[in-house]
Amino acid sequence: MYLYDKLPAMMPLNFNSQFVAVKLGTGKQFAFKQAFYGVLNMAVLFCMYYAAYFCAKYDSKSAYKFIYVPLIISIAFLVMQIRVLVTFR
Repeated sequence: MYLYDKLPAMMPLNFNSQFVAVKLGTGKQFAFKQAFYGVLNMAVLFCMYYAAYFCAKYDSKSAYKFIYVPLIISIAFLVMQIRVLVTFR
């Protein structure tokens, strides 16, 4: 959306616990902040995938926990990012 200039000029950067925007910034700041959150999610999934891979050699039942728990957390963060885009577009 940032590349096609479809983001508003001012977008929320930080939220409080009631999901009210605390700090506003430009569309570019918002896009890079959301991209950074995506990179962090990928890093967590990547690390936990290899933790599950190495743990599977010793205990295959617990190896699934190492990948499913971060996957669920990453999906929750994805839902929050989509909610931010839909709410403030």
